[in-house]
Amino acid sequence: METRFQHSDKKVKSTLNCGPLTNLFMIDCNFINDHRSGGLALLWNDNVNVEILNANNMYIDAYITACNMNISWFSTGVYGNPYYSKKHLTCEVISELYQQRYNSKWLIFGDFNLILNRSEKLGGNIIDYHHTNMFNETLNNCALNDLGYYGSKYIWANNQSDNDHIKERLDRFCASSNWILYFPKFSNTHLLRYTSDHNPIMLKFYTATECYNTQSFKKIHRFEQLWAHDKDSFQIVQNAWNTMTGTSTKKLHFILDQLHNWGKDKYGHIPN
Repeated sequence: METRFQHSDKKVKSTLNCGPLTNLFMIDCNFINDHRSGGLALLWNDNVNVEILNANNMYIDAYITACNMNISWFSTGVYGNPYYSKKHLTCEVISELYQQRYNSKWLIFGDFNLILNRSEKLGGNIIDYHHTNMFNETLNNCALNDLGYYGSKYIWANNQSDNDHIKERLDRFCASSNWILYFPKFSNTHLLRYTSDHNPIMLKFYTATECYNTQSFKKIHRFEQLWAHDKDSFQIVQNAWNTMTGTSTKKLHFILDQLHNWGKDKYGHIPN
């Protein structure tokens, strides 16, 4: 996703450096006639070593090593070309990178500015099947697997109303089969958005060794954001609060248990 930042911006450090993510690599945005566009940033903490392999206004390509486990993989953050006549350049970049990543553990992610099919767009003009076919063929030819998602499908909106309102799934995580083989447990969550026109997306993943360690995957009950969009959840909370006696902590634990039982019946299993 474009940052619209430049290194010279006074607030760039305070804006992009989020908590423990103290390391920053940036590609400056374009700044023409007081109009900003593009710009990329990669942030990471001290638990990983990051070697930047290549970078330009479309992607940041890196080699990641987890310090505590000495595990490495290739990782590419993408900002797909937003212009209609140049969308093929995104697919060309992916194909070029694939030639270097053949048979490797490779994770590629970001705002591709492309969709895979009609179901990934709501509103606006009919989709361009040339572009969707091109994107599908590129992922297939490069042996990249879409890692799916949990949450709302559409993670970009044009912030218009009524008939002008358009939503699309432009951002995603994809990975090679070798990456998935090494990290078989993964979950991509589409989070809620606030000021941006894009929802943030978050990928959690674990090695095969961690998956077999049952202590690492002790069942933890978490509040699922999907529930907040369902009016029935408010009734569950109210009934549970009025039913349970004791401390507020005890009541909250009871409410969470009741929400999980209700959510499991209504929505089925939701992966961590």
